[in-house]
Amino acid sequence: HSVFNFENRAAWDHQVCDFKTYAAPSGNEVQYYKMNAPPFSIRDFVVFHVLLREAGGRGVFTYQRFADNALAPPQSKFVRGVSWVVATMISADPEGGTRFTTVAVVDPKIPFMPKWVINIFIPSEMRKFIVLLNENSHALKQAGIKTPCASFFVPLQSSVPHGPGELGNTAEATSGATEHREGDPRVEVGDRA
Repeated sequence: HSVFNFENRAAWDHQVCDFKTYAAPSGNEVQYYKMNAPPFSIRDFVVFHVLLREAGGRGVFTYQRFADNALAPPQSKFVRGVSWVVATMISADPEGGTRFTTVAVVDPKIPFMPKWVINIFIPSEMRKFIVLLNENSHALKQAGIKTPCASFFVPLQSSVPHGPGELGNTAEATSGATEHREGDPRVEVGDRA
């Protein structure tokens, strides 16, 4: 709920915002979003996005990759960044709680700054994100808000154990953050763009 319910996310995540989602073929979505990068200009991104759920109800996996700029033409007031890949696994932790693991290759297009300098700031920015994510997730839980994401953590009732849209045995995630998630309950995968 805290990550993919963009209305809720706007209340606590002021770095990545203004998400717009459009349906695309084969269970994909096209997403457009902005990233605040003070003191630099706002960056915007256009990506293909898909969400899959683990068949046993232990988690969800999201994947996004760069989409052609023609799907959301660049605007002169923003700098178009490139999100080459962002893969995120949100899964039940066997020791309790939830694991949130993400791998990202993103170019925010800051031409005068070497990539290694940008990378120095990533761990502290991720720590800030996780703290805010945890705070929001705990607030939702304390308020007793039932999130539609709970259905992702119920085993699928299917005669085909690992059909389209279902992940089979997923690798264990490696970093921790409590998370309560809401998203589009589609699980059809089909061919990916």
